[in-house]
Amino acid sequence: MRLQAVSPAEVEFRAVQLPPNVGVVMPVCSALGLAQIVDDICPMSWNEHLTHGQVIEAMVLNIVQSATHRWPLYRFEEWAADHSLGLLYDCPADAFNDDRLGRALDALVPPETLVPPEAEAERDQGDDEGDASGALPMDRIEAQVVTQAISSYDIDVQAIHWDLTNVTFHGDYEAADLIGPGFGHGTMNRRQVQVSLSVASEGGIPLHHLCVPSRAQQQPLAEDILKTLQERLPRTDLIVIADSKGVSYEIVGKYREAKAHFVSPLKPTAQQEQRLAAVPLEQFELLDYTTVRGPQELYRCHATTLALGPKKCKKPLLVQALFMHSTGKQRRDEKTRRKRLDKGYQRLEEIAGYLNKNQYFHAEYAAKQLAGAVPKDARDIVRYSLEGEDGKLELRWWSDWDAYQKAAVRDGRYILIYDLPEDRPPCDAFYLYKRQHLVEARHRGLKSDLEVNPVWLKKENRVLALVFVFILALIVF
Repeated sequence: MRLQAVSPAEVEFRAVQLPPNVGVVMPVCSALGLAQIVDDICPMSWNEHLTHGQVIEAMVLNIVQSATHRWPLYRFEEWAADHSLGLLYDCPADAFNDDRLGRALDALVPPETLVPPEAEAERDQGDDEGDASGALPMDRIEAQVVTQAISSYDIDVQAIHWDLTNVTFHGDYEAADLIGPGFGHGTMNRRQVQVSLSVASEGGIPLHHLCVPSRAQQQPLAEDILKTLQERLPRTDLIVIADSKGVSYEIVGKYREAKAHFVSPLKPTAQQEQRLAAVPLEQFELLDYTTVRGPQELYRCHATTLALGPKKCKKPLLVQALFMHSTGKQRRDEKTRRKRLDKGYQRLEEIAGYLNKNQYFHAEYAAKQLAGAVPKDARDIVRYSLEGEDGKLELRWWSDWDAYQKAAVRDGRYILIYDLPEDRPPCDAFYLYKRQHLVEARHRGLKSDLEVNPVWLKKENRVLALVFVFILALIVF
């Protein structure tokens, strides 16, 4: 826009559109020392326009924008021009081109650091260059950013929530070791990698992440992640809260050796199920806990101990346990059972209508169909009998109400096993576990708010680096 001044000289005005969240995001990046930490760990021999730290910071700024103002990274140069990013970093907008972003990602995870497994042993025997610890630059950056976050925002990091989520991919990744088919978010994905995420119980701040293969199991990761967290935070008395896939007989032993603590639900054995159901509800202690979604829901607990170990284990571990009861879970369990019973009844009625016709003329065929008619966990309740000869078959069914009442006793109950510091009461295990939604919320933030899915990069080192940039954005977010 041009305005005619009083004097012959002309004054030219230009409209400037900065990223909408820049006033919020940049102060947080500054408090974390994000760009400086990246530059200290990934220095450049020359710098025409931008340092690696500035590029990564700008990528975080883009990722944390709302969906209407966030552009895909392959259009980052256009986004930089449209949002006057050159004014923030004193450079032309075309400095944020694809090649520059790619070199910044390569600095976080250098391609030469990803060696094939068969070459790992050979490399270990030689003289390693670079960081003596063998840690990738992104790992050291994450450790320093987390340390700065804890210091700047005074975050309590004793209790940590840990879980895995998945990140999906589009493109050809046949040569990638990490990326492959796997189950995640309720479906089977053709190409995915799993991301282990540990967050603080206070505020849900991400403290550690790790990309693992598409079908990796959670339990084998526990020992190394605990060791990394103890070194990073640094403290040994951590309390790791995980789901049932993150605990086992072996893991409990490792946690005790490391002087750490844990809280986790337990998938009970048949014997433990019997013990859980045998305790009268009157012996459970009512807890002072309510939720916004279910203000009328009541929670009760019963403190006890359990022997944990594989079948025929000679040295089982004795662990503290809470037998829990929730009125909300009780209603949900009862509803689920009724659905399964109804499904069984409907299928039996359907088969009864087919009897003595076509293939159902034969008793052998009808018996095979009946064998799968009732859901497995409802067969003690829904009973049936098939009588008569071929062509004269009769089917009747009934409900075993004694079995129904026996099953109903188990409704609403589950088991938490735990090891807490001596100064914390047993009920704290429940209160800590009820905050497990924090790590699940961070998973949603990563995939829904920040929209990490799907990833299109082809080079595996850049895939790891980009996921890390999203983790940095999640810390800021």
